[in-house]
Amino acid sequence: MNDWWDYVQRITGSATQQAIADKTGIGQSSIARWREKSPRPDSAATFARAYGRPPHRGVQVRRIPQRGRSEDHPGSGQPR
Repeated sequence: MNDWWDYVQRITGSATQQAIADKTGIGQSSIARWREKSPRPDSAATFARAYGRPPHRGVQVRRIPQRGRSEDHPGSGQPR
């Protein structure tokens, strides 16, 4: 899992993916992908708004790199 999915779980109280999709209007298949990959900025903002959070907070959280991985060099764990 990743920091984004941890955030989603904290905000939704561990709601099902379908419940999150229903509340946000984002497709359930997109929500399912969030377990492994952060969403696009517009989806992160939509999620945050649907749960009464500032849209910029969702966008900020999705930018946090996954633990042990470099955004610049995925899979390397170290920036170059």
